[in-house]
Amino acid sequence: MAAVTVQLFATLREVTGTSRLQVEATSVREVLSSLCVTYGDTLRRHLFTPGGQLQETIAVLVNGRNIRFVQGLDTELRSGDVVTLIPPVAGGAGPQHSRVEMVNYALPDRGKRGSRIYRRHHYPAPAPGGAGDRGKR
Repeated sequence: MAAVTVQLFATLREVTGTSRLQVEATSVREVLSSLCVTYGDTLRRHLFTPGGQLQETIAVLVNGRNIRFVQGLDTELRSGDVVTLIPPVAGGAGPQHSRVEMVNYALPDRGKRGSRIYRRHHYPAPAPGGAGDRGKR
């Protein structure tokens, strides 16, 4: 078993009452199962469909990589890995950040390289209201 850190955001943080915790697991599936046993059906409904599939709207990252592009729930974990769970978020008119500030927040371990990749793909900065600004920049 690997000791991994789990980061929780938004509603998942509210359900668990914490933004970070440690779990012993060898795969993402084991991490999510352990969390569902600990935090019950409320968390299970946020993470999984009634048929037991991972909710399409939940982003699960291992060390910053989306598991949907790796091995899905069977993505193997090593000690020290960070599993990040991000539910859908909408609304709010918090402080405005540039694209570079946002990517440095979202990908702190990627630094300037992450910022260059983010800008190269021309992702629009979100508009106040959370829907995203689809206009040209």
